[in-house]
Amino acid sequence: MPRSVMSSTIVALATPTGVGGIAVIRVSGATALKVAMKITGKPIQSFKPRLAIYCPLLNKDQVEIDTGIVTYFKGPNSYTGEDVIEISCHGGYVLPGRIINSCMKAGCVPAAPGEFTKRAFLNGKIDLSQAEAVAEIISSKSKLSQDISYKYLSGKFSKLINNMKDSLLSIISLIEAELDFSTDEISTTPNKTKIRMVDKVIEKGNALISTYSTGRLLKEGAIVTITGNPNVGKSSLLNAIISEDRVIVTDVPGTTRDAIEVFYKINGLPVRFVDTAGIRDSDDKIEIRGVEISREFINRSDLVLWVFDIGFSLEEIEKQISDPFFNAPFIPVLNKTDLLEPRNDYSDCSTNSLPHIYNTSALKGMGIKELINAVYNTLISDTLITEPEMLLTNSRHRDAIEKCLEAISETKVLLIENIESDLIASRLRDGLFELDKILGITTADDILENIFSNFCVGK
Repeated sequence: MPRSVMSSTIVALATPTGVGGIAVIRVSGATALKVAMKITGKPIQSFKPRLAIYCPLLNKDQVEIDTGIVTYFKGPNSYTGEDVIEISCHGGYVLPGRIINSCMKAGCVPAAPGEFTKRAFLNGKIDLSQAEAVAEIISSKSKLSQDISYKYLSGKFSKLINNMKDSLLSIISLIEAELDFSTDEISTTPNKTKIRMVDKVIEKGNALISTYSTGRLLKEGAIVTITGNPNVGKSSLLNAIISEDRVIVTDVPGTTRDAIEVFYKINGLPVRFVDTAGIRDSDDKIEIRGVEISREFINRSDLVLWVFDIGFSLEEIEKQISDPFFNAPFIPVLNKTDLLEPRNDYSDCSTNSLPHIYNTSALKGMGIKELINAVYNTLISDTLITEPEMLLTNSRHRDAIEKCLEAISETKVLLIENIESDLIASRLRDGLFELDKILGITTADDILENIFSNFCVGK
């Protein structure tokens, strides 16, 4: 039988395993103070809340194996809301494990992934959206994504959701009061006023949802796939973009047989550049599979760099980009332009109906900076990421807000048609229920387990 989350005292290493000056071990639970006494040999009066003490650290046989700093946090004034001790000892592969074993001998059990943060949530220290932000801060790939995650952790997103909840509760109170009392007992609110109140909630929800595309890119990073015929210089172009020889480059068509991913940042925006096999018909089974993988990446890309070389005429390029074989947004790139004689600018073929063609030379580094800027500007607008008040980054939150808006939009129709019905209040409460799921007030246990299972141990 699985143990109750709240019934035991847990222990885990809170810092990465390996060579380091300091390791931090966390203990949380009702017997945390007894564990501290046991592993230090110190009496209970030695431990004052938030007072760091320098003391010996003992193994399970009460033999001193290190000295370190032990800090006691008395619940509920701690991260988890329970009694917590934090042990700062010397790092390494062996010593922290010995101290953890000593804690387990004193009554601790190993913490599950995310169990410290889960206890903080269950004890009311943070709501569920803030708990999710803890993991997102740790896994942030850029300063921008870390800044956004911290806004969640600080409660700014929770405040927005609670404001929407308060607005819904105000409307529900008006409608339910009118259903319960006669017009002689209370004054009724005109439907036009109720509709305006509903519209304000819808406006707030739509404003949040409109930021999801940008928020997802900043959180997860954009996928930019490089495609084109074999030997047009796709791998060379990727190497030129990242200024490294990360991809094998030869004159032999079909060198790249698999998708090669490279992480890169453009003005703080995390980007996964994917170099793929050239798109062409082939009898080679390995190359055929490579082309299949290429198409899979292209179909889920946020942007495609469609590479041609000077072997293509302007008419051929224009014909192909006017009828692309994929649905993702793309930037046409003409590579190897250093070989043009005379120097014709293929971008002249761009029209109002066709995208601008970027001229590059991966070998000479020509046009690379302009292409990188084009990638950035195509993926995201500066106005959205300069200093956003709040960006929606979590698909669970987006789905809940969309369901909330669906429910309350139905009530707006009923109000417009002047239909007084219990259904109006019922659907408004359905919307309220969806917002509660974001904060973790009505979230199912299986969803909680899935969320916290993605955390690292010790957090």
